[in-house]
Parts: sequence; C-alpha cells; structure tokens
Amino acid sequence: MTPPPLFLLQLCNALISLGSILALMLATVRLTAWEWPAWQIGLVTTLANLCYGGLVFIGGRLADHWGRARSGILGAGIGLGGAVMAIIDASPFGALAAAMCGMAGAAMFFPGSAGLFSDAASAAGGPPPALHRKIRRYNLGWAAGNLASFIGVGLLVGQPHELAYGIAALSFIAVAAALWDWRHLTPRPTAPSGDRSPHPALPHLTIMYRVNLFVACILGMALMTQLPKAFDASGSVGQTMQAARLASAALSGYATCYILMFLLLGQWTGWVLKPQVLWACQAGFLLGSAGLLLLASWGEFPLLAVAACGGLIGSGYGAAYVGSIYYSLRLPEGVGRAAGWHETFIGMGNTMGPLLAGLFMSFVCRGITGLAIFLLIAAVVMSLIQGVMIPGARRLGAR
Repeated sequence: MTPPPLFLLQLCNALISLGSILALMLATVRLTAWEWPAWQIGLVTTLANLCYGGLVFIGGRLADHWGRARSGILGAGIGLGGAVMAIIDASPFGALAAAMCGMAGAAMFFPGSAGLFSDAASAAGGPPPALHRKIRRYNLGWAAGNLASFIGVGLLVGQPHELAYGIAALSFIAVAAALWDWRHLTPRPTAPSGDRSPHPALPHLTIMYRVNLFVACILGMALMTQLPKAFDASGSVGQTMQAARLASAALSGYATCYILMFLLLGQWTGWVLKPQVLWACQAGFLLGSAGLLLLASWGEFPLLAVAACGGLIGSGYGAAYVGSIYYSLRLPEGVGRAAGWHETFIGMGNTMGPLLAGLFMSFVCRGITGLAIFLLIAAVVMSLIQGVMIPGARRLGAR
C-alpha cells in the first residue's frame, strides 16, 4: 500500500490545525467575555497545552510502532469528542474540554503526519525532494489551518457557540475520513542519505533550535491566548467584541507572515547550516514586540499597524520553527520520534507561554502594555540564546 498523496496530507494538516486552534481561541474569547482574569485564562490555556506537550512524544512513538495514519485518525477522534462536548455544554467546562481535547488530538496527529510526508515523498518514484522542500509542504498545511482559525475567530464573535464548535467538529471528521483508507499502512524507515546525511554540527544545531523554538512558542502562544484579554483591558478599546477583532487582525498578520517565511525558507537554501542567517531572519520578534509596545504607549491601535506587528512576530516564528523541524528530521533516527521531540519542545513552550504571560499581566503590568513588555523580554532572551550558541556550531563545521 502506498502512502497518501501529499496534497491530501496538507489538507489534513490544515483541517486538524483549524479544529484544534479554533477550539483553543474560542476558549480564550469566551472566558474573556465571562470576565475571567488574565491569570485564570492563562491557567486554562496552559492546561490545554499540557495535553499537547504531555502527549506528543507518545504520539511519535505510536506513529513509528502502531502506524502513522492510525495515530492521525486517533487524534482526529479525540478532537471530535471535545468539540461535541462543547456543543452540548455551553459552560466554561465545555470550552475547556474542547480546548484540551483539540490539543491532545493534535499531539496524536502531527508526529504521524510528519512520517507520512516523508513516506509519501520517498514512495513517489525517482529521487526524493530536498528535505527543506518537504518541510515547506508540511508547514504550509498546518499554517493555513491556523490562519483560517484566526480569521474565523474574528468572524464568529457574537455567533452561537454551536456554529463555531460545529466547524471544528466537521474538520476533525474530515481528517479521520481522509486517512481511513490508509489505516493499515505500516511505517517506513527513512534512510539517512543526501541532505539527510550526518554532519558534525547537527546535534548542536538541533539542540539550539529546539531550545530556540521553545522560547518562540512561549512568545507565540502568549500572543495567541492573551491578546483578546490584553486589548480588552486597554482603556482605549474597552469592548470584548472589538478586542477580539483587533486580536484577530494581529493573529491573521502573524499567521500570514510565518506562512511567507515558510515559503521563503522552503525555496531558498542559503540558511542551511548557516545559523547566523536564521538568527537574522528572527529579527521580527524584536521589531514586532517593540511595535506593540509603541502602539500601547501611543494609546491608539490602527488595524493595519496591529496586523503589521503581528506579522513581524510571525516572520520570526516561521524562521524558528523551520530551524527546529529541519535539523530534527535531518538527524539519522526515526522520523516519528524525531518529530515527537520537536513537537515536545513546542508543547512545553505553548504550555508555559499563556501562564507566564497571564501572571505577568495580572501582577506586574496590565493590558497590552504588559503583554508587549513580556513579548519583548522573551524576544531578547531568544536572541541571546542564539548569540551564545552559534559560535559552538561554527566550530563544529556550520558556516
């Protein structure tokens, strides 16, 4: 049996991201409307992300030993269960259940998806495409789903909750249906050849970019989960629906620009084994965070300016993500397990980001000013980590 075609896998990535991130964002918007404080919203989203960080390595093991399509179908089923619970139960418990099950489902799905992408490329006949090109297609799938969920949150504000969670449920059903014919497909090991061959700097670069992605996810998930509350707490905004729309604009810019970064780094090889180039590509973290702080000090939030700040941060996130997954999958080890480790660092960062930002906004500095300061601190830390570790990579042969 041949693996699923790449376009179908990209569609599945988009749909699982749409369902899981929509459930997470709906939880933050609804809890904000119920006037929960920032630290409690951070705690709820941390619990949801713990389901991802705690299960994703198990998802990688399942993908390598039980079957990659099977683990993906299992993840879709878990997400569907949470969406159905939220439709039935309109209380905060239902919103939390949907967010937790959505993230747990994604944890089961994505390691197997990475393996299926690798298998599909090697089964297509002829020489396999370059690793950075395969990663581009993998990334564009889930990134499109994230973008759709960010736009969807802005459009669905004020609509019945059954509509939004119904969309999430349909996305999970579509993933399970798409992969069902491949449920008996066995995993295939990837031979370390070509641009997947060993290199002395790979272990160092892999650790560096996983740590870098960990901090990037603290920053990114803080942005995603605390923006509605941050804008709502600003005296110049003041209304939950308007705050949600501003957050939707920022996050749409965020997702659009990390998609553009995926396209750039998937087409251009000038960054491979050149860590200082990816370091420069992440300057958007600093610029976007500083831009949000300037807008907060000005007290006005033009929609395009907010979207531009989100876009700058998104471009930095795109570079950080590509570095981690590229060097993880280039290691000569099981694709599912390597993807599982990569996703584990994502899960840990996503888990810590909402809680740390919520505590900072509740007890240090409120509103969008507090969130912007938190993001800027995280961006500086991330830049310093790379600055310290890049010389070691170059001594091992990185250029």
